[in-house]
Amino acid sequence: MKAVVIDQFGNPENLQLRELPDLLPDPGMLTIDVVYAGVGYVDILLRKGAFGTNFPMPLIPGLEVAGYVREVGEGVEGFYTGQPVVSMTLMNLGGYASLAHVSPDLTIPLDQLGADLSLDAAAASIVNLTTAYMAIKHVNKMQVNDTILVS
Repeated sequence: MKAVVIDQFGNPENLQLRELPDLLPDPGMLTIDVVYAGVGYVDILLRKGAFGTNFPMPLIPGLEVAGYVREVGEGVEGFYTGQPVVSMTLMNLGGYASLAHVSPDLTIPLDQLGADLSLDAAAASIVNLTTAYMAIKHVNKMQVNDTILVS
């Protein structure tokens, strides 16, 4: 698989494209063929070491991906090979690669949403949508019938 990795925290020059061994399926996880990876400010902070430097190196950054299920790990239900999905890779990062291990708990099957959401829009939205949801639900404690203004 191809992956963008960093061996040390710092500037963009530390990002390197490498060929790595393909991921093998892990029990309880999905392996997906990444088509799109979201890129955001949090990725810059991670690359610079703003969240600490206790990550195993080389590190494959990337918090959000969209693509197709390649393999379903043992014990995982509700997903199938070839299924379009979007996922947050918060637990193990690794979004800047052609293959990624993702948790089924953090993965949304796009074909079950009932809406026509493209893979690129899904990859660009998942972290932002989660942040907005947490701000509305947990920080502001919005209730049914409350009104919110988005500008």
